[in-house]
Amino acid sequence: MFQELTKLKVAVVGYGVTGKACSEFLKQRNACVSVFDSRSQSIESNDVRMCHFDEYTDFSDFEFVVVSPGINPLLNSLADYQANGGLLISEIELFAWFNDIPTIGITGSNGKSTVTEMLGHVLNSSGYKAAVGGNLGQSAITFIDGAFDFIILELSSFQLQLTQSLNLRLAVLLNISADHLDRHGDMDSYLACKQRIFSHAQTAICIDNIEESFPLKSTSEIENFIIATQSKSTTQSKSTETPSLFIDEQENTIEYKGRTLLKLERLKVMGQHNHLNSLVCCAMALKLGLQEDAIAKGLYSFNGLAHRTQLVKQGDITWINDSKATNLGATIAALKGIDERTTALVLIVGGDAKGADIQGLSEYIGSKIKGMVGMGKDAHLFESLLPNSLSLNGLTCDYSYVNDMQAAVEQSVKMCERLSQRFPDLNLVVMLSPACASIDMFANYRARGDAFIAAALAQEA
Repeated sequence: MFQELTKLKVAVVGYGVTGKACSEFLKQRNACVSVFDSRSQSIESNDVRMCHFDEYTDFSDFEFVVVSPGINPLLNSLADYQANGGLLISEIELFAWFNDIPTIGITGSNGKSTVTEMLGHVLNSSGYKAAVGGNLGQSAITFIDGAFDFIILELSSFQLQLTQSLNLRLAVLLNISADHLDRHGDMDSYLACKQRIFSHAQTAICIDNIEESFPLKSTSEIENFIIATQSKSTTQSKSTETPSLFIDEQENTIEYKGRTLLKLERLKVMGQHNHLNSLVCCAMALKLGLQEDAIAKGLYSFNGLAHRTQLVKQGDITWINDSKATNLGATIAALKGIDERTTALVLIVGGDAKGADIQGLSEYIGSKIKGMVGMGKDAHLFESLLPNSLSLNGLTCDYSYVNDMQAAVEQSVKMCERLSQRFPDLNLVVMLSPACASIDMFANYRARGDAFIAAALAQEA
């Protein structure tokens, strides 16, 4: 850990949003900064020393190297530097060296963006000044020396991979499902990165019965360890002050100390997964000392995130944009909010599956999913599920492959026309929830979602 950076030779690898923020921060503290990027020749910058980055880059002259989250630290040049005693860190580790503002960290395979924004909204609407960023929005390093009461960070496995000393008031792990295995290799390595969030946390909060499937070894020395689940008694802790907080499924409420804290039907965000998100937000807000009425007021006014089960429009067909579902777990969470007794769903899927197994979708095909449109490089994986789904539940599912989003929306309309004949009493819904990354066809999930919204709004249905 370095507290004084003046004249230190520091390398920053990657000149995207994170790399630019880190290089600016380091320059402000008078470090000698060199930025390495594989696109160095196409980047024009008079502010930093640009250098070419590849697997043969020599970092031996630098005191430490800040690696952007999109760069794999196992690449030869970085791995060799670390093997020879060099220090590789993330932007979040650099943030940890200089931050003294109470910070909450939130990670998980799915839901972390929503919960991060949700807590930020509750705190800010309660009169606090909370900064929200990390893996979404603003880089954490830009919050250093800011006039904030709290900093709330969404943290990805990529960011945590090179983070060692992050002190957190609250550390939250929402859930774990297979994701980014093309980078981490296996689930054990992926989980190990996620568990780094607990390394220096005062209080740990977990949700979604995660302890049952993935024992959390790194929480053993944390004084307050809360496990929140969707059962009649949802908190366990080494601390006797932990509140009794749970979802009452019969009353459709969140209960706290025998009182109703939240009426779930008043939430503006859709789906059972958002009930769990609200539960963990309540746990965090209570632990931070907020009053119950302020928590409820904040959650009732939270509008949710764009591209996450976002209602686009309603007519003969209801259109839902869930482009942020970049893995199977996120798509299944959205599907759990669909009632097959009242809904005929066409699901738009596909993109880059990142090496993940998508077999778990089979049980929903034909039951919740009445039609499916595939696109992108791994669309064939979804088509291959159809025979297995037929043998599982005996239900058929319409399927079509297309080359772009406009065609996906147009094909979805045609499927809805056919479904209206088969299921005249059901509501027609088209949902983009790809269970894949967007990088094969779009700049990011936001661009994918925007393309879906534009195409959907252009439809008469």
